Amino acid sequence: MPGAIRPRGRPTWAPSSPATSPTPAACCVQRTRGELGAARANSAAGGPNPLTARELAVAELAAAGLTNKQIGEQLFLSSRTVSTHLQRVFHKLGITRRGALRDALLRHAYVI
Repeated sequence: MPGAIRPRGRPTWAPSSPATSPTPAACCVQRTRGELGAARANSAAGGPNPLTARELAVAELAAAGLTNKQIGEQLFLSSRTVSTHLQRVFHKLGITRRGALRDALLRHAYVI
């Protein structure tokens, strides 16, 4: 019975045809898998995976030669948070060293 109320006030859900109608949870899972697949495809193909504003700010300061502690003091972040932002930036830009950060930002058309 669609919309029927169970004893604790939670509505029940009954599909019109169990074989053809997916549950609401299945719809969410399907949509999420599609979105994740698209994100992975973009990332693997070198597609757009833009840096957040905070990641870009941290990356620019790191490329300018500041330490994690100095970046944290300037942006009011802990050095651990700065480190986390830099790890994400490195992953998104496909680099492994801090020294490659400036060139990677230029290559990906981020203004320094």
